[in-house]
Amino acid sequence: ELLDVLAGMVADLSLDLQFGDEAFKLHCSVGAAVWDGTIGIDELTEQADQALYRAKHQGKGRFSVFGDGSVSEAT
Repeated sequence: ELLDVLAGMVADLSLDLQFGDEAFKLHCSVGAAVWDGTIGIDELTEQADQALYRAKHQGKGRFSVFGDGSVSEAT
C-alpha cells in the first residue's frame, strides 16, 4: 500500500506545463521512511532525507523507501 501511495504522489506531481510559448515538464522525487516507534523524529527525518537523495540520484520521477534497498520508478 505504501508503494502505491508513493507512486501516486510522484505521478500526480509530474505535470506538463505551458507558460506562454515555453513548455516545461515538472517532475518530483519522493523519499519515505517508516516509523517503528523506536527512533525519534530527527532520525526519522534523516532516514526520509536519505531515501529522497537516493531516489533523486536514480533520476526523475522516482521514489525510495529508507531501508528497503530499492528505488522504484513511478509509472
